[in-house]
Amino acid sequence: MLTAEPSIEKLRWIMAQLRDPETGCPWDLKQTFASIIRQYLDNGVKIFRFDAIAFLWKVVGSKSINLPQTHEVVRLLRTLIEAAEPHAIITVSYTHLTLPTNREV
Repeated sequence: MLTAEPSIEKLRWIMAQLRDPETGCPWDLKQTFASIIRQYLDNGVKIFRFDAIAFLWKVVGSKSINLPQTHEVVRLLRTLIEAAEPHAIITVSYTHLTLPTNREV
């Protein structure tokens, strides 16, 4: 399955191996957004930057830009971080849409 050429099938295969409940990677099986953020906070990270977040959530058949689900994910991440570290700095960068290449995605 592992070859030099990247493909979505290869990525799916790798993810399936990591996430398999019986043979998967133990630490990967336990990871959640909350646990990853907690690890960053425990290691002293106080500044979080979410970059080019406008395309975070995908919906087949749409341009998948600035969907309501994207904003909900950002709210969730902000809530998790601020609950654990009230003085954390969180910046969110959305995609600049005035460029023709960005509008056609």
